[in-house]
Amino acid sequence: MKTIFKSIAGCLLLIGGCSAAFAQGDRIAVISGGGAYGAWGAGLCQRLHDVDHYDYKIVIGTSTGSLMAPLVLQNNYTLLKTAYTSVTQGDIFSVNPFKPNGQIRGLVAGWRFIFNNSLGETYPLRKLIKKWYTQSDYDAIKQQGKELIVTVANMSDGEPYYMSSNKYDYDDSDPKSGGKRHNWNSMVNWIWASANEPVFMSIFKTARFDTATKLLRKDANGKPTKEVYVWQDGGITQAVSVMEGFKKAFERKIYNVDVIVHGIAKSEVTDYNGHGTFTGLMRTIGILTHTVKFQNIQMGLLQEQANKASCAVPTKDFTITIYYMRDAEYKLQPNTNELVFDKQTMLKLYEAGFAGKADKQSFTVPVAAMDTMIKMMQLK
Repeated sequence: MKTIFKSIAGCLLLIGGCSAAFAQGDRIAVISGGGAYGAWGAGLCQRLHDVDHYDYKIVIGTSTGSLMAPLVLQNNYTLLKTAYTSVTQGDIFSVNPFKPNGQIRGLVAGWRFIFNNSLGETYPLRKLIKKWYTQSDYDAIKQQGKELIVTVANMSDGEPYYMSSNKYDYDDSDPKSGGKRHNWNSMVNWIWASANEPVFMSIFKTARFDTATKLLRKDANGKPTKEVYVWQDGGITQAVSVMEGFKKAFERKIYNVDVIVHGIAKSEVTDYNGHGTFTGLMRTIGILTHTVKFQNIQMGLLQEQANKASCAVPTKDFTITIYYMRDAEYKLQPNTNELVFDKQTMLKLYEAGFAGKADKQSFTVPVAAMDTMIKMMQLK
């Protein structure tokens, strides 16, 4: 981990210097995972639009952030509010592993632990995605020159992947199937995969393919291999895709990045007492998720400590604003379980976000050495 931070710190020291003219009005949003906490982020995004008049050119989402991203890009906050204040467990799960209080359903979990790949299934969620994000929305985003990016984790190689509407189709039906089968290599499926938390939600499998060309991998005889990739919640590796947001900002010459974190800035204290195997599993996943979020954000916050390099000509500043949840709103969720979708709780979260109840951090760093920074970010 120290090596990673040293590489990033070295990279960030290069961010002061000369730059071409950047598009001053454009913005990028990076939206973290967080399940039902997305209701808070939905309210906050609407406030940023209605009050601050923000209109995002690119939105990079992880998990619940991937569900929000198409609607934020389209400034469709009426539907975003409806979606995040009316959704129920039944809208998400075909097999729900949780009780209303956030605890695991023991019998269901035990049975599926033995005979299935996950403790729950989320096929209704995929239908909901197509309801929230239609073919016409996909087309409109493309026509407006905007970009939707969702973060998914490849469970086969352990790496994060950033799936873009500039590279993948919406959800084209296979004409030979009479509309029953859909293009597995599509944005609808990438959003679904991004939102499926491991252990508790569905897993998404594809044939192995080259992510650059989207072509199936073939064996020595020229036939597609029978190997598969397994995809799930991008939060496993990138709970907050901050560095991808920086990369896009430099590539597209956009100065402003807003980072919305569905979590608090510091580690939370729970009532976990060590009893119960599944309760222990939930707590472990919660700690790991918070750790990943913290590390992702710290990579960005290192910019505060980077020395501002001098340049012979004036430069603009690259501005990063991070919005964290406050303790009071974070504790509204039953047992802080983000996979419990309660209408009343989510309405309170939405209203808190829209009221601007957030811990906000903002800082600037000179823009420079774009090519060098991108190369440094690609170092392992």
